[in-house]
Amino acid sequence: MPAIINFLQQTGFYMFGQDGNGKCLIMIAISFILMYLAIVKGFEPLLLLPISFGMLCTNLPGADMFHEILFAGGHVHWDLFGGTPVTASFIAEMSESGVSDAVLAPYFQQLLASAQEAFGADTIQQVASEVMAAAGGTISEFTAQAQAVAQAEQAAAVYGMELAGPTVNLGLLDVLYLGVKLGIYPCLIFMGVGSMTDFGPLIANPKSLLLGAAAQLGIFMTYVGTQLLGFTSQESSSIGIIGGADGPTAIFVTTRLAPHLLGPIAVAAYSYMALVPVIQPPIMKALTTKEDCEAREAGAFLAAVARAHQDTDCSLAFLAGGETVVHLTGKGLGGRNQELALAAAPALAGLKHCCVFSVGSDGTDGPTDAAGGYVDGETEAALRAAGRDVYRTLADNDAYHALQAVGGLIMTGPTGTNVNDVAVVLAE
Repeated sequence: MPAIINFLQQTGFYMFGQDGNGKCLIMIAISFILMYLAIVKGFEPLLLLPISFGMLCTNLPGADMFHEILFAGGHVHWDLFGGTPVTASFIAEMSESGVSDAVLAPYFQQLLASAQEAFGADTIQQVASEVMAAAGGTISEFTAQAQAVAQAEQAAAVYGMELAGPTVNLGLLDVLYLGVKLGIYPCLIFMGVGSMTDFGPLIANPKSLLLGAAAQLGIFMTYVGTQLLGFTSQESSSIGIIGGADGPTAIFVTTRLAPHLLGPIAVAAYSYMALVPVIQPPIMKALTTKEDCEAREAGAFLAAVARAHQDTDCSLAFLAGGETVVHLTGKGLGGRNQELALAAAPALAGLKHCCVFSVGSDGTDGPTDAAGGYVDGETEAALRAAGRDVYRTLADNDAYHALQAVGGLIMTGPTGTNVNDVAVVLAE
């Protein structure tokens, strides 16, 4: 029976009820939610899945995968990684620097027992009381005890004795966490995100760069807010970087200014960015209308898609449906599909085996007899040869005559149906 009880007491289920481990259940539940969002919903799986898996492993009681003392005080203690025993002097130094007692206490008990055995429990307690009195009560009882044991450790060394200190058995997450502390992961994340990012929309509409700059406003707003909540300047700076929607930078700044907040800041930053697909749609619906898709912008965007995929190993077709809007600024002739196609011509210039065309399903586009327009990599040069400038033509809303001059009109005649406009990008 004792063997069975001992076995049950070593299980994680039993440990959840010990030493405040019940809080781990909350973090494990959050990790499962993040896993669900990453795997089932597909919300930033490259970010959320590693984060949630790390949260799960770290919060499994008794797993012993992560030892915070190895990184106490915001530094990597390589001597402990190498198997050097934890000393009382180290415990006292870390306690004075503000490291949590909960981090140091598990390693201090063995040192305290050794000091009490060597010098007597009353002696150690007396020294701790003297240390506390000398500090005027400005230090915690734990720090006073740590300094008392550190003095005992020094006295023991004079007589050729050593206080038996514990060693740290490395866990999987201890090794993986080195990538954060040494700044390896932020660089890898930057390169990975950069190589996977499609900059086509930005190239098509450079004005959107201002949206990225505006995001930095969140840094200062968050900094002010956290200052009002009582955080230090270093902590506020680390938390504020989250407002810039930049995970690697948030990690880097936090490791330098507030390493004790690295865990929650990393989770908050990447969870926030991964949940953008959930956060953005209601905001976009609230701030936009169905008539906000400008034909010129749509054409430039589709051309950027073609340019981004021009060197693929297979033929690709991208389809877009809906109806764009034309804001009249001139007195020319055309329709939304013709204007969309003409706006794509500059970005397609010089490209081979790529084209963009857009048509109305009813066979008519605006007050014209054309269904839409077609452009490819040679259209802009042909327009220049015909004495037409694309941008001036767009400003005059005269896409019909421009495309007519280069054979870019699509003529189908009435189709007898009216479903939608269809824009197509072909690339190979």
